[in-house]
Amino acid sequence: MRTKLPRRRLVAAMVAPALLAGCSTGHGDDLPASYSASSSSVTTSSPAASTRAPAVTTAPGVRAADWSGVDAAARNVASKVALMAGVVTPSGHLQIVHRSGPQDAQPIASVIKLYVMVAVLDAIGSGALTWDRTLTVQRADIAAGSGALGGRGVGTRITVREAARMMFQISDNTATSLLIRTLGQDALAKAVQASGHSRPELLKPFLTIREDLWLVYSGSRRAADARADWATADTATRARLVEPAHGAAGDEQLGAAHLAVGIGYWATTVDVARAWVAIASRMKTLGQRSGQAATFMQVPSDPFRKPSDWKTVWFKSGSIGAAQNGAWYTPGDQSDQVLVVLTTGGSEAGVRGFASTAAAQLDRYAQSHR
Repeated sequence: MRTKLPRRRLVAAMVAPALLAGCSTGHGDDLPASYSASSSSVTTSSPAASTRAPAVTTAPGVRAADWSGVDAAARNVASKVALMAGVVTPSGHLQIVHRSGPQDAQPIASVIKLYVMVAVLDAIGSGALTWDRTLTVQRADIAAGSGALGGRGVGTRITVREAARMMFQISDNTATSLLIRTLGQDALAKAVQASGHSRPELLKPFLTIREDLWLVYSGSRRAADARADWATADTATRARLVEPAHGAAGDEQLGAAHLAVGIGYWATTVDVARAWVAIASRMKTLGQRSGQAATFMQVPSDPFRKPSDWKTVWFKSGSIGAAQNGAWYTPGDQSDQVLVVLTTGGSEAGVRGFASTAAAQLDRYAQSHR
């Protein structure tokens, strides 16, 4: 997934694995009655450059025949595979090198955490947050699924830096919910908009992981009613519909997944790629103020095989039901590459093996266009 135009950044493909990972739950005091998914905790004022969504164009000199082998491999991976490979110019334009499979929104699960990182970086940039600010876990933050923070219980105190690190390194659902509550709805809506999501209304309100798991998995009558009313409800009504999640027992978040467009986290491959571009842009703008984010976004993605010149690789996966997701981004001295694949019905190993094939082809394009 890469070619090098002068100082060109490359956007590769996103692969979607969707499983609900290990479970950690906790109990404790209820949130204040005034809390809701539509509340806002942090006011951000992003630099002008950060408020512009990455533009999308078509990469030059692409030969469709070069990608026929990749598309053939996709048919052996899963029943549905959405692939996007592209490059990013120095001005921040995403140039699509190759796109195949479904182009509409797909369930992305924990890949949603990219948008939380965009909002965190905006808050750091505006001064609304600092990496060393201490946050306190509340009961409504604690979510089932992947992570360890929930097991430490209500009242646990961690810094913004540690919460963001856990969100990436172990895809910690409780740490993510804590950050979402801290940032607030206004900041997250701005992050989604500034990242260029094609259907931002699908992420309104921006649910905490606890709220999302309850809405998707709970077999309770209130959750079933919320799902039935979701499509026609406005943002404020949706916030009220998920209020029962704040006091629900942890086991109420586990069961069969009830997925429909808008229930759960949804985005296209291009949406996810643009979120990575937004993160990279903010990292560059912040410079040393980006803290250790460049390090903790380096998450292993075995058995993915990276091209030899991918020195640093940022990675975020996500899984729910039959969906398997993965999104890779590699910054470089002369160019960056990003790879996105969203699948339904594939295995994690199969998806990441396919991503290796797509990354190699993108890198060949990048090398030939330096």
